[in-house]
Amino acid sequence: MGTSSLWKYLTDNEVGDIVNQYYGMADSVAACKELIDIAKDRWKSDTGGYDDISVSVIFFDLKNIDVGK
Repeated sequence: MGTSSLWKYLTDNEVGDIVNQYYGMADSVAACKELIDIAKDRWKSDTGGYDDISVSVIFFDLKNIDVGK
């Protein structure tokens, strides 16, 4: 999940690629930090400044979730 500031400066594919890099390490904090850093840099490049950028990344281990099979 991310605020409009994230989606204005990164595409769905870019976000997916970045999040996938951190999935194997189960490091959602690092994924958030990289997404925010990239969006912030692009925003600053575009406008000379930036405002709020909020991102949440949550990894689920689906093999441990009972989906009522």
